[in-house]
Formats: sequence, structure tokens, C-alpha cells
Amino acid sequence: MFYRLEKAKPDDTWVHQPDNTQWTSYSWGQAGDMVRRIAAGLSALELPKGSKIAILSKNSIYWYLCDLAIMMSGHVSVPAFTTMDAKGTRYLLDNSETKAMFIGPADNWQDVADVIPADITLISMPGVSLDNEYTSLEAMLTEHEPLQSDYLPQADELCTIIYTSGTTGMPKGVMHSHGSLARSGQSMLNTYKTTEADRFISFLPLSHIFERAVLMQSLACGGQVFFNQSLETFADDMLIANPTWFCAPPRIWQKFQQSIIAKIGAEKLEAMLANTDSSVHIKKNQLQTMVQESMGLSKARIRVTGGGQTPSELYGWYQQLGMPLYDIYGMTEAAPTATNLPEANKTGTVGRPVVGAEVKIADNGEILTRTPCMMMGYYNDPEKSKEDLAGGWMHTGDLGEIDEDGYLRVTGRIKEIFKTAKGKYVAPTKVENKMSNTPFVENLCLVGSGLPATILLVNLTEDGNEIDEGLLKSTLIEKMNTINTELEKHERMSHIIVTHETWSIQNSLLTHTTKIKRNAIENKYARIVQEVNNVATNGSIVFEASFEFETSIKKEAASLS
Repeated sequence: MFYRLEKAKPDDTWVHQPDNTQWTSYSWGQAGDMVRRIAAGLSALELPKGSKIAILSKNSIYWYLCDLAIMMSGHVSVPAFTTMDAKGTRYLLDNSETKAMFIGPADNWQDVADVIPADITLISMPGVSLDNEYTSLEAMLTEHEPLQSDYLPQADELCTIIYTSGTTGMPKGVMHSHGSLARSGQSMLNTYKTTEADRFISFLPLSHIFERAVLMQSLACGGQVFFNQSLETFADDMLIANPTWFCAPPRIWQKFQQSIIAKIGAEKLEAMLANTDSSVHIKKNQLQTMVQESMGLSKARIRVTGGGQTPSELYGWYQQLGMPLYDIYGMTEAAPTATNLPEANKTGTVGRPVVGAEVKIADNGEILTRTPCMMMGYYNDPEKSKEDLAGGWMHTGDLGEIDEDGYLRVTGRIKEIFKTAKGKYVAPTKVENKMSNTPFVENLCLVGSGLPATILLVNLTEDGNEIDEGLLKSTLIEKMNTINTELEKHERMSHIIVTHETWSIQNSLLTHTTKIKRNAIENKYARIVQEVNNVATNGSIVFEASFEFETSIKKEAASLS
């Protein structure tokens, strides 16, 4: 794909890279020259063909140029996470047998620098200076002539090893071939009908399969890519990029929503959309345009949500603003698998299988998929590979249903289902999804194994930690009562516990992809969950800090008496 475009469109702009407030644009020809120089520099290292070369850096043009150069020089790229801790990073490097490593700006560099094996050749990227580097990217670009030969790998040749989030243990190295990665980009082009007129923004970590597939889509259609510089500049970068195709996880769509409501006010926005606010002389379509422009999405014809279950009310909210969201379903091992589209969209589902993909439901309710973009297996783990690819189908670990129109609905995870004391099974993600759009709540985790009823653990946003406790209680009670009416009796929440400590990657309660570590959270709060179940009034909101204090006072009083 890249060879074709650097020759066919050498002067056409491909990539836009920010540096503080300045943007630099690169043509396909310029990018091709840089990739070939980096590939020549890698060839000069004289590593055996197929050596593993890691990339640890935030998103940038340099990240992707290095990725392409690794492929062009006949090696295998291993994206590392800028949010992963030292233990996980060392495991990734050891498990993948990494021989060389590009190091760019990364939030976790100070934490992981000391665990990088001494025999790994380090190459610094712009913005980084290393005491023990072998060479730098700048040196490769200036000291080497462009590699002239086009390396043409076999379709089934290993291209990259992408590590999973590791919600239940150490991450697994997912092997993708050159063919599967290319087909993922082609699949997205065929599905979303993207063209060279499309614009993409790269802000999700390139260590994830989906963001790699987005850039592969750019290679397939010839569209332009804008790189986001940082979280702080995201809003401004969106205005400059003005993407025509945009994908974000539910959390980002919720943050967009919260930002808009904070600026306008929930009641006022609702009245304006209904044209009942006489104090504001603005038509609904004008309001929609204003909001879309403020988000940098006025040109977006496709707005995708994925990577987690999207709260049902979020779809309707964006629909009112003229921005329908389209779910996509996939995983590191097989992406993309299914999606909703403008002409075929059913809320509450993740759509129908994309072109070339097959989906079926196993007897135990597990979603099985077979796609042209499926992994080769897990690196250095043949047993797990055999298990998850049994019968030629990817066993996703997700539970689901296919309706009469062929739409797929994800209902939970097999390993997350628990049984209450009454012998009833509960899929926690169903309840968590319904509660996830609760104001002031950042993360949540439903527990209930062996309990008479489920209990919801919640972690607050920064705003949630600042508001009046009475207002927070009433908000949570109202939401819990509303959602409980939508649930089966055995799924209903008896209490909500507001936890004190922030859940984070650093305290190992979130993965490096910011998903909850369910087992770690359940273990940490097991004692207070049991105590709340024993003594708290049904339907109550319990604050961990005050509950612990009151419990200790009662215990002390009891011992004195």
C-alpha cells in the first residue's frame, strides 16, 4: 500500500505533525524518503531477518515512520505502551525477544528506563536524549541514503506483535501477519467507503490494534492523517484536523457530552433542542452546527464508538445533535469484526459483520468470529493459541446474541459472570453499562459473588470529589432506583459504595488501557463489601471513608463496654 502511494502521489500531502503551536505537513514522497532512510539505518544494525524491534513513544509521525521502516527492513515491530508499568514493560520486551528499541516521548520512561535489558540497541527519537543510546533517528535520517529496494513480504509473514491489555494477568502477544494488517485497513475502507478526501486524527495509542488499523485505512484510501500532540491540545487539534471519520471509546464521547453540558447547561440545551427556550432565538439545526463545530466534528460523516459498551442514552443524546454514533466490535486478535453504519444502524447492538467476516454464537453463548484480519496466534504461547483458535474460529470470551436481522449484541464476558447467594448468575457489564453515564462517576465495578444482591463500587470524577455529599447521594440514589427498574430482580443493586482512593494504572486497579482490573478491585474492597452487606440499609449510598471511620468507632466503643 505504502509503496504504491509514495510513487503515485509523491507531492500530495499525507501527514500533519504538530510541534507546540506549529504544524508541519509531509507529502507521501517526503514520508517515503524518511522511511527508506530509517530502514537503511536499521539494515546497518545487521540484525537477523525477522528481529523484533520495539517502539515506545507517544503518537507522532515518527512513530509510524519507524513502524513502516521496521516492516521495510524485514523486521517485526513491537509497540510498547507509554502507560505500562516497569514489570509489564520488562515482560513485553522479554516475551517478544526484542533486539532493538526506538524511544520517544513517553509518560512512563522514568519508571521503565531501568528495566530495559542492556543488550537491547536503543535508538532515540526527536524530543528525547538517551545517555546509553546506540544512535538516534536524526542520525539515521541524515547519515543514510534511502533504501532503494522494495522489501516484499509474504502475506502470511509475521509483521507485528501487539500486546493485549492484560485485565486478568500478564498481557498476551498477538501476532499479526502483513496480510492481516493490510486486510484490516482494506476492510475498513470497504466498510466505511473512505477515499483520499477523508481526514483522520490519530490520538488513541498506536500500541492498540484499532489505531494501527485506522492508519492502515489511510494507506488503503490515501486520506490525510493529523497527529494529536497531547491530551492538553486535543480540543485544539480536533479543530485543526476536522476529521471526516472519527472513532473514540465511550469515555471520550461522554467527556464531549459533559463539556457541552457544562458550557450550555443541561436544561437549557434540552430546551434549545426542543425549540422551547424563548430566550434564545436559534434554530435546532443552527445549534447542531454550532456544537459540531465546537467539537471539531462539523465535517465528520462517520462517528464511531467502540472499545467498550456505550451507554444507551448516549446514542439518543448525540442523535439529537445530528451526530449519530455507530458502534464497532473487534478485538486485538480480530479487528474489525462488526459495525453499525448510517444505512444499517440498530441501537443496542454492535452492528452486522463487516465484509468478509463471519460471526456465530457457540452453545455456551460465546461469540465466535472468523475474519480475514485474524491473528496468527499468541507469541511464545502455542497452548493458548490452540485454545483460542480452536476449530478455525476466534473464541472471543465475549457473550452475545444475534438477532433476527443479523445484528450482534454483546451481553458480557464469560469469565466475569458471577453467581449470587441465591444461585442466580449476573453479567456485571450489563449493569455497569446502564450505570456508566451517571454524573460524577469515572469508573465502576459491580460485585456480588456469594452475596444476596449485587453492590456497585464507584470511583468519582474530580468534580464528583468536590460536590456536596447530599447532592451526590441524591444523584446516585435516583440513578440506581431508575436502573433497578430496568433490571431482572437478581441483577438489582442493593447498595452503592463510593470508594475513596482513585483507581489508576499506578495502583494497579486499572490496566494500561484504563480498563478496570476486576479481580484486583474485588480483592481490595472485599471486606467493606461484606460489612456493607451485613449492616447497611438496603438501597443506601455508602462512602468508604466515613463508613470505615464509623465502623472503627463502633468497634472501639464495643471493646470499651
